[in-house]
This record gives sequence, structure tokens and C-alpha cells, in this order.
Amino acid sequence: MNLKNEILFPAYSLWMRELIRFFRQRSRMIGVIGSPILFWFFIGSGLGTSFRSNTAGGTNYLEYFFPGTLLLIMLFTAIFSTISIIEDRQEGYLQSVLVAPISSGGIALGKIAGGTSLAVLQGAIFLLFAPLIGIHMTVLKFVVLLILLVVIGFGLTGLGFLIAWRMDSTQGFHAIMNLFLIPLWLLSGSLFPSTGAPQWLRIIMSLNPLTYGVSSTRMLLYDLEWDPSSSFLFSLIIVVAFAVFVYVGSIFVIRKKIIGGSMSTSTTFRRYFLWAFLAFVLVGVAFAYVWTTVDEESKSKLPQYGAVPEFSLTTQNDKPISLADFRGSVWIADFIFTNCGASCPGMTMDMGKLQERLKDQRKVLLVSFSVDPDRDTPKVLSEYASEHHAIGGKWFFLTGKKETILPLTQNGFHLGVADAQPGDDPVLHSTKFVLVDKNGVIRGYYDSDPPENLDKLVHDANDLAAERY
Repeated sequence: MNLKNEILFPAYSLWMRELIRFFRQRSRMIGVIGSPILFWFFIGSGLGTSFRSNTAGGTNYLEYFFPGTLLLIMLFTAIFSTISIIEDRQEGYLQSVLVAPISSGGIALGKIAGGTSLAVLQGAIFLLFAPLIGIHMTVLKFVVLLILLVVIGFGLTGLGFLIAWRMDSTQGFHAIMNLFLIPLWLLSGSLFPSTGAPQWLRIIMSLNPLTYGVSSTRMLLYDLEWDPSSSFLFSLIIVVAFAVFVYVGSIFVIRKKIIGGSMSTSTTFRRYFLWAFLAFVLVGVAFAYVWTTVDEESKSKLPQYGAVPEFSLTTQNDKPISLADFRGSVWIADFIFTNCGASCPGMTMDMGKLQERLKDQRKVLLVSFSVDPDRDTPKVLSEYASEHHAIGGKWFFLTGKKETILPLTQNGFHLGVADAQPGDDPVLHSTKFVLVDKNGVIRGYYDSDPPENLDKLVHDANDLAAERY
């Protein structure tokens, strides 16, 4: 088999044809990217006030909905690009391609690669909106994300190829898209997380390959694993396997059309399957290796002082909160009480400075524990938080039972705390700030004096926020 003449050159020609056809239809380009953007903005804004994420810092719905909209744009572009198969059949072009001395693999690769390129291009355009909602894109993250989108787009375009191949009219194609492809996207975690869905719906979502595309995209964008049941590597394997499956399936239906279904003795088909499988596995392994290598190199060199033990306390808004709510966020803790006349006012003032410097860093939270919980009720802490202009969802004031907080301070955070002698403040406590990473591990203790210590605290917090788990 001549690889260049039977696969690469035909694939290149069909790929270029898809690109030229697309760019000659400007209304199609505007419609494909415009509709999902409006969809994202209006639904995201409308549901934003009623949406609550699983993390203490929270996230608005525009942020949550962003990865799903990105894949919706790619889905629309990839699927609509395969309508050209129906048009080519009606115009007689497809028949001339099928009788040409080129391989089925070249035909499938060219058509799918064309749709993939268009999908990734429009997805990249939509990514330009990411900074508007606080998503910080580094060059490395953008490149890695584009590679992932290529694999996802290849799978989506291949799926569209398989559907369009059997369709005789564009009307029938649109009917199938509404019946099958839109629910495929709706049940991918794009609109709502699987954690709050009924059991039967979670099962369906776990069987949906697009779920893993959305999950891996979200983890790359936010450096955060939203679905505890999945990991990035596992999601990547599913995405790659799906792309392999639809590509091999596309070769199968093309060869079935050419040779009338005689597939059992086709060694060429088996050869295509083997090479396709090996190619995608190698891409997946290389991608995972690069990602994990970069991840290890980017990890902070800060020491580890042990994990914060589990706790269950109450916020200034009289809402229950536990250590699990801070998973996935970096947080800075201090220990104060509201009627303190010595160190606490200065500590709270410094915490306010940290809030101002970190207010745009959504992955870093501030947590003030009251060491006088009998007096510092949620109402008292709420008034104290208002006095110091604490931002809701950013700076938490926690109280609870004294027999819970004092051992947590001493044994969990390894800080001193004790009842004072008469005439002093009612509680003696440490004045250090404690830096805790996304996994609940203590990574540093900082004094507020001299001021350079707070600079280092902000620097270290940002470093930890840039880490993945």
C-alpha cells in the first residue's frame, strides 16, 4: 500500500476542500459560534444566582457553563461539517471519490480532519472570552487544551460522519441531531453536574463519552477536578478510545459501501484498525506523559507540615461548613476573636490586606477561626465581617463548639491557644497565618511582621493555586 498516494494525499485534498467550503460560507461561521455564545451568556446569567458549586469559594454559572459551551460550539461545527457528505452524495462527488484508487482510511481521515480543524478553530475563538470570566490562560495551558480539543473534535466529527453516511437528506440529518446529539450534549455535565442528578441519570451520564470530554476540558481550564469519580487521565483515555472507535467505524462503513459488505476477509481493514489504535494510544500516552511531567515540575517546593483534620463548624452566615468544602481551594487561616484588644485587630487588618491583594484569585480563600466561640456567635461574626468589609464567599469567619475549635487549633494546626489569666484578654492564641493547600495540607506559617512576610505569603498562595492536585 502506497501511504502517500492512497491515504495522505487524498486526506489532504478532502481536508482542504472542507476548509475552503466553510470559509466561503461566512453566515455559517457566524451562526455556529454566535448561537452558543448567546446560549452561554443568557442561560449562564439567568441561572447564575441559583447555582452553587461544591467548593467553598463557589463559582458562578457562567464559569461552570463555559466548558460545556466550548464543546457545544465544537459539536455544532463538527456535526454540521459532515452534512457535506449528504450534499456530496446528492451532487455525485462522493461517488467519484468512492471509485477512485484511494483507501477508505484516506477518505475517512480527510473528511473527519476537515471537520475537526473547523471545530478546533471555532473553539479557539471562543477561548478568547475566557479572561472575561476570570479564567487565566497561560501559553502552555492553551496549547495543551488545543491538543485535547483536537482529540475531542475528531471524535465528534467522526460521530457526525457515521450518522451522515446513512442519511439521504439534510432534513433527516437535522431530525437525528435533535433526537440524539443534543441530548448527548445535555447529559454530558455541560448544563449541570452529575453529583446532584438522580442515580439513573448519573449512570446515563457516566456512559456518555462526551461527559469525559467536558470533564477533561473543565479540569484543564480550572485546574480543578469537578467530578470526584473521574480523573484527567481516565477521561483522556475515554476520549481517545471514542475517537479511535468512530474513525475505525468510518473506515468500516466506507469499505462496506465500496465492496458490498465483505469485511471478514479484509486484511487491509484489520491493518487500518491496528495502526489507528496504535496511533491514538501513542498520542494519548504522550499527552498524559507531557501533562504529568509539567504538573510535577510546576509543583511548589514548600514543606508539608501535616494534614488539617476533619472539622465541622458554622460560618458567619450560620451555614454549616467542613474541611471538605475547602477541597480544591488554597486557603489562609488565622485565629482571632472579636473582642480581642491586643493582636486580633492587627491580624484582621492584615487579613483585609490579603483579601484586597487576592480578590481576583478565585482559588485562594481566607478563613478566620474564632478561638472564643462561646461569645462569637454567627450573628456576632457576621457583624464583625461587615465591619471589616469581608467579601462573601472569599473570607469566611468560623465558629462552633469550644471543645472542637481548641483541639483543632492545638492538634490540627499545631498552634498555641489557652485561656488567659484574669485581667488579660480571655484567650491567648498564636498570631501566625497558616497556608493550606488544595488537599488540606499545611504548607507554611507566616508572621505579619515584617511586611515582607505577607508578600511571601501571597506569592506562595498563588504558587499553590497554580498547582493541580
